[in-house]
Amino acid sequence: MMKWLLVFGVLLAQGVPAEVLAQDGQNQGEASGKESSEEGGESGQEEESPSPFNMNFIWVMVVIFALFYIIIILPDRRKRAGLQKQLSELKINDRVVTIGGILGTVTRVNKETEEVTLTLDESNNTRMRVIRSAIRQILTDEEPEKKAQ
Repeated sequence: MMKWLLVFGVLLAQGVPAEVLAQDGQNQGEASGKESSEEGGESGQEEESPSPFNMNFIWVMVVIFALFYIIIILPDRRKRAGLQKQLSELKINDRVVTIGGILGTVTRVNKETEEVTLTLDESNNTRMRVIRSAIRQILTDEEPEKKAQ
């Protein structure tokens, strides 16, 4: 998606100024020829050359930034806010996945030190302590059903 935004932006940004610059170069060449052929020279007939950094380019960049914000940044913020809300409501017996991909069940939550104790294997009573921010996802009963289908 990012590639398409960049291609779209480059095409829009180069489309208008490229034509203007091409016409500007031709007009300058014609103007210099006219000036040398004219002896009296009329200054009123000279054309102003448009700047390559015009307002169209600025508007195109604003639109590209807005699309980038809407497509990339906004959904990521929502996802992070949802995860932070879930982590603040973390309780015992929740099944979680850590950022390392380790599956476990929460056995203890220490809010003061931001530490969570996970039980990895019930038969051996294997436990691991992780920082709350190391939890990537909290699994619910609905999610395994979705993955099975």
